[in-house]
Amino acid sequence: MKLIAFFISLLLLASCGPSEKEKIALLQAQKAKDDSAHTAEMQRFKDAEVFRSTLCDSLAAYSALLTRQQSTLTQLRTAIYTANDELTEIKTSHAGQPSHDQEKQELKIQSLIVQQITLQSEMQHNQAEISQIKSQLATAKR
Repeated sequence: MKLIAFFISLLLLASCGPSEKEKIALLQAQKAKDDSAHTAEMQRFKDAEVFRSTLCDSLAAYSALLTRQQSTLTQLRTAIYTANDELTEIKTSHAGQPSHDQEKQELKIQSLIVQQITLQSEMQHNQAEISQIKSQLATAKR
């Protein structure tokens, strides 16, 4: 009878839970899982920071480009006004008769106007890019 009680006690002890080795193995597995999740979270955070930094760099580059384009646009407008004034002087000096100088000046003005239109189109594109980057930055900061 004592022998049966002893075996029952051993069975009860064995069935009461995991052994020390099993507990250690479970703890190590949980720690590995936690470490992996933490590492993944840290990598996501680093990737988000790199993304925000890249967006900020792009925003700065587009803003600088737009500033240069605005300056160029001002110079083009000034050149067009000057060319128009020169054309008026040419017309006045030739008493209304077309001349080679007049044709040359008209072509110059047309070329400047085409450059202005092209530049304005590029500026609109760059402003749209800036708006898109700002939107992405606002989303990325959440």
